[in-house]
Amino acid sequence: MQHRLYFTILILLMITGAVAQFNPTLEISTFYDNNLFRTPNPVTDVMTNVDLRLNFQVAESNAQFYYNPDIYIFNTYNERNFSIHGLGLSYFKDLNEDETHTLFLGADYNKRIDKTEFNFYDYNQFYAYLNFRFDLDWFFLRTGYNYRFRDYFNFSDLSNSRHYLFAQINKSFPTRTTFIAEVNYGRKNFSGTQTLVTAYSNNSGSTGGFGRGRWSGDLAGDTTQSYLTETLQAPSLDQMVLFVRMSQSIYSKMGIYLQYRHQVSLTSQTEYLNSDAYFQDEEIFDDPFSYESRTVASQLTWIMPFFTRLQIGGGYDLKYYISEQAYLSENDSLASGGDRQDKRSFLYLNLSKNFKLNKPWLNTLSINLNGYFTRNRSNSYWYDFRNTVFGGSISWSL
Repeated sequence: MQHRLYFTILILLMITGAVAQFNPTLEISTFYDNNLFRTPNPVTDVMTNVDLRLNFQVAESNAQFYYNPDIYIFNTYNERNFSIHGLGLSYFKDLNEDETHTLFLGADYNKRIDKTEFNFYDYNQFYAYLNFRFDLDWFFLRTGYNYRFRDYFNFSDLSNSRHYLFAQINKSFPTRTTFIAEVNYGRKNFSGTQTLVTAYSNNSGSTGGFGRGRWSGDLAGDTTQSYLTETLQAPSLDQMVLFVRMSQSIYSKMGIYLQYRHQVSLTSQTEYLNSDAYFQDEEIFDDPFSYESRTVASQLTWIMPFFTRLQIGGGYDLKYYISEQAYLSENDSLASGGDRQDKRSFLYLNLSKNFKLNKPWLNTLSINLNGYFTRNRSNSYWYDFRNTVFGGSISWSL
């Protein structure tokens, strides 16, 4: 099955390449992570990511196709190695002659492949979007809808479809201030079901003698075994997200923004799953629909000489889990700490340098240095941790 997938992708790329401009980009990243699994008992590892993106711009068209193999390799915990293969297309069209109103649409397919030990992460995913951008003179309006279906091969009860509707206004002022406000509505439906079988005994007896089931002195009873089968469907999850950002240009090559994000659950109960074999940034173990949150964040961007960009940012967020219970210690098997609550602070720094070469065989060369620090405080023992990640990447645009 997998070989047929790769063969189909190859044929599509060959056909598209004959009528399109070919723009490949390769990025190789290496990071040191001092708490790979983000737990109170940290382990370190070095991760390398090889990300190849093959873009095909259709001649005399606003359509673009791409194929994106993305490979993650761990130095010590190599049983965690995995790859994600993406194939997609995007298209935009101006809706009026002065090009002030634009339609954007696209779709992609992604397949994640893990080693056997962690193949519960494997999935097929389909994603599609339809967005509009309107220039209404006084402000820009963006609105749209996106849909995603993710099918977990070995966790079918968590396979799900996700719907998002959004509307955003974007307004710039003569003071070089930009205001953005956005509202989102999301719904998540689980396609899998769980079958619960309950067994119970039913006795009917007569006085004296032998029963067909057993001898019980004065009472001999017939014992029958009965089963009750129930099919359980996970409830749909609904949420609203409010987002506000204020950006200010300090001078021509430096700017800063401050933003606030508020996520509210419209569902009283959620599905959740705890495990000792997880990545906390994987939604199969930390579903974004399973909690409410409030986040404040800021970032300073400075475009320095010689095409060098510096970004320094950070923030703080609160997460209130709706159904998940907190574990008081590693020996607590009853989750007796009440509702789980997390308080996370984070800080990051990105330094990137672009070299515009404009050669037939190499258009742009980019070098990036990155550092991230996270402190997650939780009333649940397994989620109280510190994490520092630093490294760099180099990318080529041909």
